[in-house]
This record gives sequence, C-alpha cells and structure tokens, in this order.
Amino acid sequence: MDKKQKTLLVSILIVLILIVVLIGYTFAKYYSNYNGQASAQIAKWNFKVTDWSTEQTEQISLLNTANVVSLEDGKIAPGASGQFEIELDATGSEVDVKYYIEAIESGNKPSNLLFSVNKNGVASGVQYASLQELAEAELLGVIGKSTERKIENLQIVWNWPYETGDNIETITAEDGEDTEAGTGNVEGQENVFDYSFTLKVVGTQAKITT
Repeated sequence: MDKKQKTLLVSILIVLILIVVLIGYTFAKYYSNYNGQASAQIAKWNFKVTDWSTEQTEQISLLNTANVVSLEDGKIAPGASGQFEIELDATGSEVDVKYYIEAIESGNKPSNLLFSVNKNGVASGVQYASLQELAEAELLGVIGKSTERKIENLQIVWNWPYETGDNIETITAEDGEDTEAGTGNVEGQENVFDYSFTLKVVGTQAKITT
C-alpha cells in the first residue's frame, strides 16, 4: 500500500470516528433523562345529615311533627301547626359545600297549609304555599370551608291557619276550602290527615372561583 492509499485510509477512519462520536452525542442529547417526584394532597370531603340514613332521604309525616296541643283528636285541622329540623354537618370538610333540598309532596296537602324556614335561628319571614316552593327558594346554600362552625340548622315551620284572609269575603271563601278539604271532597286531598312528603338532601363541592 503506497503512501497515498495510507493517507486516504487514515482520513476515512478519522471521518468514521467523527461520525460515531457525533451520533453518540446526538443520541445522548435525545435520550437524556431527568427523574423527579411530585405529590398532591387531596382535600378532605365530609357532608352528612344528622340522624338521617346514608341515602340522605327521609319521609316525614306532619302528624309526627305537630305541636300536640294544636291537633284535633290527634288529627291535623285548621289551627294546627308544627315544625321539624334538618341539621346539615360539613365538619371536617376542607372544601366549600353547596347544598340543596328536593321536596316531593304526596299530593294530599290542604291548600291553606303554609311553610316557612328558620335558618340557624333566624326566620326568613316568608311563607310558601308548598314545601316545594320553600325548598326551591330557601332550602339551599353554601357551608364555607373557612366557617368556624360548619353546621347549618334548618327548622321548617308549618301551619294551617284557623282563618285565612283579611276580610269577611275571603275568610268565608277560604273556610269553605278548608271544609271541603276536611271532608275529603277535594280532588287530590281525599286523605289530607295523612299528608306526608319526601325530602332529599344533596351536598356537592362548591365550584372554586377566583
């Protein structure tokens, strides 16, 4: 092999070595890895209705919630009244809890029976003709995660006024409705003395706002 061929061979080897080095460097760049760790703690969720079942659904009878002195022979009649309480507990929750109550009535409600609510001992001052109307308007809210006492007490008050109306004409008309209801002659109110309803309490995480 002459000098010229040797020089050519050496040059080829140098080029091959450079190619291998460059390829290796390229692979090293493309395949470099950096390992790290990350963690996240999940905010605790807690919401319950005191003394209710895990389904958080209850059927309530007004006879069981009435002020006994207002009953007529153990039955509901004009002049009867009562109340029951729902205690919502979000103690331990680390997120805001949004709640609402669904009310499903049996259809036997006397037309003059009214509902209102006291929230944490404060009366709203508004009466509603049905429990569904009350639920949609006032039986909802948010228990804040930063609230010191994460318990909401809802006292639902019901009453069947002895007289309804503000003059003799309306009073007489409403007395007639009460009488018809009491005799079971009003469609849908044939069994008014066993009026009951179902309540469902739903709690969800309130949407985070900025």
